[in-house]
Amino acid sequence: MISPGDEESKITFSGYNPEYSTEEIKWHNLVSDTYWTTNLTGAQIGNKTLNISAHQVVIDTGTSFNLLPDEDFYEIVKPFNETYACGSLGPLMQNLFLCECTYE
Repeated sequence: MISPGDEESKITFSGYNPEYSTEEIKWHNLVSDTYWTTNLTGAQIGNKTLNISAHQVVIDTGTSFNLLPDEDFYEIVKPFNETYACGSLGPLMQNLFLCECTYE
């Protein structure tokens, strides 16, 4: 944790401090020795349940892009497209999706 101002910053290796978590940590079993892969049993955005065909997901917070089947991609972006001004970045990057969100 990087603290603002003159407060003392802290780092934790090989563990976690529940004091810094805002929610209960949920653990999932891995199903691959190669990637951080877990089973996917469902997906939601807000209260909307998504119809996703994928049965596994790779959890990688260090990646810039995530890959998924086209039908799952469009299922995920549909709620954003219905609520915000969203669109693809052109024919060569049609699977990169940009949403312009304004907050009141």
